Amino acid sequence: ALAEGVNARVSFALSDKAQQIFAADAEITPSARRVIRGSPRHGPDRAVSDFQAAAAAIRGVNQATLSPETLLRIYALFKQATEGTCEDDSVVQGENALVENAKKNAWRSLGSMDRETAQRMFVGVVDQ
Repeated sequence: ALAEGVNARVSFALSDKAQQIFAADAEITPSARRVIRGSPRHGPDRAVSDFQAAAAAIRGVNQATLSPETLLRIYALFKQATEGTCEDDSVVQGENALVENAKKNAWRSLGSMDRETAQRMFVGVVDQ
């Protein structure tokens, strides 16, 4: 029951940028999966382009079909990939404290993972 409550709250408590990613209610299309799995380009920009494709593809995922753990993992990897290491060690108080602290802890748990690794892991989670 707690996990269901967190799942519902996580979907509504995400940042504006993350809300855009999770906005639509459809499944990832087969063509989007092909884009996520690989690009004919190689080199340092490939991770970025694959990440952007995965971020676009996740917009079509129905959040209700994802576990709270998966939502938190996606959130944390997205934040790490776009903003880097979580430097905020404060504890949130108030109505959304459970969700906000869970999100922050998930992000913080990635430590000093570099952005490219976070991008690759994000692509892997979205592709599952």
